[in-house]
Amino acid sequence: LTSNDTMICEPAELTLTAITNIPTTLEWFADAAMTMPIGMGENIQVVPEEGVNLYYVKTGDERCIDQNDVDTVKVEVVDFPMVAPDTLIEPCKGEALGWNPRGDDRVSYEWTPAEGLSDSNSPNPFITAQMNQVYMVKITSPDGMCFTTREVEVRLIAPINIDAGMDTILCTT
Repeated sequence: LTSNDTMICEPAELTLTAITNIPTTLEWFADAAMTMPIGMGENIQVVPEEGVNLYYVKTGDERCIDQNDVDTVKVEVVDFPMVAPDTLIEPCKGEALGWNPRGDDRVSYEWTPAEGLSDSNSPNPFITAQMNQVYMVKITSPDGMCFTTREVEVRLIAPINIDAGMDTILCTT
């Protein structure tokens, strides 16, 4: 029995645990081929990198190896800055804009205020901006254990007015 698969908010030291029904040696590896050892014993400390990390543990008793003698723990480190929108968005007035193209369906989003948004729970809502506005977005991991909030300012780009002056007629004689 090993630690449950888990998701964490940022790279940090984490304890992985494996328990056996009889005393035996446990070896932990960072690869499925089990050529990169990372520790021995029931508990090891790891610092997973951003993204999906797989850790493998097997018994050290080579006499009776079967598929039950190897187990895997999956640790996913959510990179919230990658799934969060930029802090400043500058659309033209009235432009329909999807403003979080890095949005991720694996986490939940709650945008406030909801006015002007196509969907206040979408990872990438569309907004048709009519005025400058500050929004807050709360991004939460699937298990509800991790969350981050970000302030997003929508600042409209001022329209460019151009005037070349009065029309002029030239006469040639």
